[in-house]
Amino acid sequence: MFTCIKTKSQNDYVNISIKFLVRIILYIIVFITNNPLVLIIAMGYTLITNISYSNLISGFMTNNIKENYVLDFTVINYIFQLIGEAIGIYIAGIIFNYGFAKLLLVAAGFMIVQLIMAYYIIYRKRQKLKQP
Repeated sequence: MFTCIKTKSQNDYVNISIKFLVRIILYIIVFITNNPLVLIIAMGYTLITNISYSNLISGFMTNNIKENYVLDFTVINYIFQLIGEAIGIYIAGIIFNYGFAKLLLVAAGFMIVQLIMAYYIIYRKRQKLKQP
């Protein structure tokens, strides 16, 4: 069984806030200004920060699963990731007919939901770390 390293991770909320709030703000700015340059900046920031922040939560989850279930967890995680991307592409295809500004407004709404879920996961992570 993997053991959880009992370290203080006080910057988890800051990291997640930087990841999601900056994206939400950039997406809303794109919606308001309808400027292609701001769109390129928003998409560039999203691509640059996507991988670097993805291990913040998934690393903790993987380390707290029994060793013989890690492969199952990884496969299920990957399946849900692919399903999420497929649904996102489908929704983006539908909304893209209305313009890229409205597309990013919908993306900002989904980001708010992701931010709430990420805060909840960090809360649960901290509760788990407090246990003896």
